[in-house]
Amino acid sequence: MKHTDTLLEDSMRILARTYHKILKINLTTNEHLDIKTYEEEVDLQKGYAPGIFEWMRGFAESGQVYPDDQDAYLRTTSPKYLKQHFRVSDDPVDVTYRRRTKNEFRWVMMELIKASDYTDDSQTVMLYIRDIHTSHVREMEAQKRLEQVAYQDSLTKLKNHLSFQEQCRECAENNIEQEIGVLFADLNGLKMINDLYGHERGNQYILSFAQKLREHFGDANCYRISGDEFLVIIIGICKDQFCASAEAFDQSIKGTSVPIAAGTGRSSPGSSRSWLPQNTACTRIRSAFMFLIRNSSAMPSSVNTRMK
Repeated sequence: MKHTDTLLEDSMRILARTYHKILKINLTTNEHLDIKTYEEEVDLQKGYAPGIFEWMRGFAESGQVYPDDQDAYLRTTSPKYLKQHFRVSDDPVDVTYRRRTKNEFRWVMMELIKASDYTDDSQTVMLYIRDIHTSHVREMEAQKRLEQVAYQDSLTKLKNHLSFQEQCRECAENNIEQEIGVLFADLNGLKMINDLYGHERGNQYILSFAQKLREHFGDANCYRISGDEFLVIIIGICKDQFCASAEAFDQSIKGTSVPIAAGTGRSSPGSSRSWLPQNTACTRIRSAFMFLIRNSSAMPSSVNTRMK
């Protein structure tokens, strides 16, 4: 018996160190028992209320939950949602959000699980909140680095072919009907530069061109879809504005052997001739975008005549 008591005490100490808030909640009666909580949280200015549901809502609405996380927090802690969930499932409920801790917002995880004395007539659950800020931030940073590797061209740091495909898929799935500005460019002579002067010189040529694209259209809209082929895609831009940007870009590369094609148009939802490429071949990509351009609003003649 003494051994059992020691194990129980050790378990409670571990729980107390791991979780900064532990409550036993009765969803049926809207009551709660504080097992562990910070004294400063029991503050009317921070949303405290005797009823647990009012307390949780008040906690968010008093600014203790980061604004971008409030919807997820309030949805997860909704009485209706929790009662319905635990009536049909033994799975825990959890939500990750940022809560105010002293003078900063930190990532925490709230978990709710059925208590041992839970019944449908008296829905008692345990609520645990633990700080996950350091590990969560580290995980998000690692995820961001992975996404950069997957969706960013390693040489130019522009978006890559995979990112372009994702953009196409998003436009097709969401039936985007806004005006879409598209510019296609092909670096003529890249192979010759590589053959005559080496790949380092070729890379300088690519980087120089990518920088011009970036300056005129911004990182978020530029893609390197193959070794010598580039795209600009801008959704929701008016024809006159895109024409002016394309014309300015055309002037900036005068004297080069880089043909460009540019235009604005609309994707037709449900059309069998969607601008979404059917495969990953560069020729298919070019064909799809040339279809958009051929059926788009007219661009300045000086730009159109440089179509390849």
